[in-house]
Amino acid sequence: MRSKLRRPVTAGSIVIHLVFLCYSAVIIIPFLLIFSVSLSEEDLIFMNGYSLLPQGLNLQAYQYIFSGSSPLLSAYGVTVFATVMTTFLHLLVTSMLAYPLSRQELKYRRALSFYVTFPLLFGGGLVPWYLVLTQLLHLKNSVWALIVPYIVSSTYTLLMRNFFTTVPRSLIEAARIDGAGELRILFTIVMPLAKPILATIGLFVAVFIWNDWYTCSLLIDDIHRFNLSFLLQTIMNNLQYDRRGRDDGAKK
Repeated sequence: MRSKLRRPVTAGSIVIHLVFLCYSAVIIIPFLLIFSVSLSEEDLIFMNGYSLLPQGLNLQAYQYIFSGSSPLLSAYGVTVFATVMTTFLHLLVTSMLAYPLSRQELKYRRALSFYVTFPLLFGGGLVPWYLVLTQLLHLKNSVWALIVPYIVSSTYTLLMRNFFTTVPRSLIEAARIDGAGELRILFTIVMPLAKPILATIGLFVAVFIWNDWYTCSLLIDDIHRFNLSFLLQTIMNNLQYDRRGRDDGAKK
C-alpha cells in the first residue's frame, strides 16, 4: 500500500487560509446582501434595514427585468456584444500592427513607430474625437460607437511589439524558407507563441469595455442601446434625484 504523505499543518498555513477566508467573505457577503434585497419587500427594508436573509418575498423586480419592457436585457446584450467584438478586433488589429513594427527589415519602421508613439504624448482632444465619430463616421446612436474608438491602442501596440521581438528570428526565417507568407507566419507561428501577451491585453480591454459608461454617455441617446454600466449609472442618478426631491418636499 502506498503511504499517504500529508503536509504538516503549520501556523503560517493556518494564517494564509484565514486570510483567504476573510477575503472571500468580504467579496461574497455584498453579493448575498444584494440578492437578499432583490427578494425582499421594499417597506420591510425601510423599516428593518438590510439583512442577509430576505424579508418577505417580492419577485416584481425579476418579473420586470424578464418581462421585456425593461432595458436591462438589451443593455446586457449591448455590453456583451461590444466587449466581445472590441476585444477580438483589438487583438487582431493590434497584433497585425505590432508584428511589422517588430521586424528589423521593415522599411520606414522608425517613422511608423513614431506615428504610433506620438498619440501617447499629444492627443487631439475630446471635440475632434467626437466630431470624427459623429460627423465623419456617423456612429451616433450606434452600437459600433462603443467599439470603433477602441479597436487599436498605442500602448498595447508597443507592448505587443516588444513581445514579438522576443520571438526567435530563426523560426521566422525557417518559415520563410518553407514558403510561408507574412500572414501565415503571424497567425501560425508568432500568435501561438504570444498567448501570454494576448491574454493579458485581452483581459484589460474586456474589463475596460465592460465598465465603460463615458463613451455611451457621449454618443448614445437611445435607451435601448445603452450599455449596462451607463444604464446603471443613469438609474442611480435618478434615484438620487428622487431622494433629494422627497427630502426637499419633506422639509417644506
